[in-house]
Amino acid sequence: MALSGLYAHALVGADYRSANDWAKELLDVSEQIQDRNFMMIGRRALGVVALHRARYTEAAEALQASLKLYDRETHLPLAYAQGYDHAEICAVFLSFAQWISGDLAAARKMSAYSVSHSRDINHMHSLCQALVFRGMLGVLARDKGAMALASVEAEEIGARYDFAAMFGAGKFFGAASRLLSQQAPLTSAEIDELLGAHELFVAANPYNYGSLAGAVIAEIMLRAARPEDCATELKRAEELQEKTGEIWIAPEIMRLRACLADAKGDGSGAVAARREALGMAEKSGALVFALRIACDIAEAEPSEGAHSRVVDIMSRMPSLDGGWDVTRAQAVEACSVTA
Repeated sequence: MALSGLYAHALVGADYRSANDWAKELLDVSEQIQDRNFMMIGRRALGVVALHRARYTEAAEALQASLKLYDRETHLPLAYAQGYDHAEICAVFLSFAQWISGDLAAARKMSAYSVSHSRDINHMHSLCQALVFRGMLGVLARDKGAMALASVEAEEIGARYDFAAMFGAGKFFGAASRLLSQQAPLTSAEIDELLGAHELFVAANPYNYGSLAGAVIAEIMLRAARPEDCATELKRAEELQEKTGEIWIAPEIMRLRACLADAKGDGSGAVAARREALGMAEKSGALVFALRIACDIAEAEPSEGAHSRVVDIMSRMPSLDGGWDVTRAQAVEACSVTA
């Protein structure tokens, strides 16, 4: 119990380096004494930290192992003691690990399960949490359907039950999702609404997912033709990565650095940043980020090699979906065939 509490304290405080150490010790002790409950919790803890530390394969393995140990009758009471159901939170972070690793269809299925399971056990805090993270995944995936709508429901439930942290998160990621999918030029009022929602988010989540939030705002600022604001947000995101050790979307942040360089007319800087982002993604096994960056390269620097890289990454993806990244990559593949 003490080790579990120390892990949770470090995680909530966004100290992912310390959380990693406590998670390892928690799992080691639980295995030594063969405590099945804490073996389940320890694997979940290690998987959550591994995801945020960009160890996606390790995260998926640990979270899948934790889910196998979950027993609804035995472990559901923990949701009322700790505030969330363990199957729900395992499914949430497993969906992220799967998506980043390129197992896109499995990620969508697991994300949907986190919500359906929470509805089934009728635990509102777990349900709201699952919806928030489903909406967050939707923002990363540029989803316009069910995952995007999850943020709207999270905001509604958060308001109804006074879940301040999840209300703010739902409002922010819901606004971000709308602006990222919007075809019309972004207005100052829409940007102000986003920033106001971000203030609510930060009030309850000062550090956790700060790098992701910064990256999202940076991209929206770039779309709004506000490059200086984009640069400010990217700097903040990078500083938070260094402070907390939460580096799971580092390739995406570097990709946005390249986009910013392009917007400023710095072609050589953009090329260097794209190369660095691709190397980061490939090294960590973040195939969906690698695919996204490879598409950027193929569009900005068309060549046979660039198109072949997109085809190669697509061939290594464990499963595909009809989402934004796959649709874009397929369009690049088609161009390579007809070129």
